[in-house]
Amino acid sequence: MLRRDFLEFVRTASLAATVPNAWRVSFRPRLLDDPFTLGVASGDPRMDRVMLWTRLAPRPLDPDGGMGGVRTGVRWEV
Repeated sequence: MLRRDFLEFVRTASLAATVPNAWRVSFRPRLLDDPFTLGVASGDPRMDRVMLWTRLAPRPLDPDGGMGGVRTGVRWEV
């Protein structure tokens, strides 16, 4: 492999590695309203744990909660 071919390969690989990230950022869904309109609920408390849950529903009275039937990734932290 010539040096020139190697440098072209590195340049192409670098550009290809950035394409998925650029695509993901540009197509990230934008929410116009608070999707957690129903708040947070809890139940089944124990001495060492509790269960928390919520539902993404910007328009809770719509059949799909206003989410358009689209699967949405959620990041959570405690």
